[in-house]
Amino acid sequence: MDTYARSGTGSSIVASSRGGSSDLTPTERAAERNSGFPGTGRKERDPFRDDLRDLEKMLFEFESLSTKIVERQAYLFYAEEKRKKETASAPCEANCPLPASKSGFCDEHYAEWRSIGCDRSRFVLFCNATKNSEGLTLVTEL
Repeated sequence: MDTYARSGTGSSIVASSRGGSSDLTPTERAAERNSGFPGTGRKERDPFRDDLRDLEKMLFEFESLSTKIVERQAYLFYAEEKRKKETASAPCEANCPLPASKSGFCDEHYAEWRSIGCDRSRFVLFCNATKNSEGLTLVTEL
């Protein structure tokens, strides 16, 4: 059966069988349906457009949360670096790259200084091989 066949009144069979306006073609009825309901000013809801609108809202929320995550991560890294710098001790005074743990010396140099029993400043001058203005080493032995 041809759905676009005309009835005896000149209107589409499909239009009259589905309750549509008898003066409109199927394309015109679709356009009328999408332009709004006659007399109400309301438009028919478009699920595709609603999904796009929801997706756009989610993308804006994602962008906002991403920015917050990056800012929080930067703050945590900054706080961690700051904490590391605060807790790091000074290097050993006896010309050693190890951190000082006792009396300004690393554990090894502290034990050596205590076992020798000499003056602290003399021990530091000896370990650093400090020289005078003439280029001579100040402390050659302990």
